[in-house]
Amino acid sequence: RQRPDLPVLLVSGYDTEAMVDSIVAMGGVRFLHKPYEVGQLAQTLQDLLATSTSQRVLESESLRVKRSNSLTI
Repeated sequence: RQRPDLPVLLVSGYDTEAMVDSIVAMGGVRFLHKPYEVGQLAQTLQDLLATSTSQRVLESESLRVKRSNSLTI
């Protein structure tokens, strides 16, 4: 993935267990099987964005600590 910080939602009417497993293993990627209810889409997007936001906050904090440590050494 070129942009691992970018959340991805894959939607398809076709799936196999192997395909879904490989998608989930990528991290930051969710799969939604068609047909789906609007509520399912909303919840999946909310979860995906919350996870993505949490990950960005953790990465930002980690970078801040690394920069702070490099300035004190």
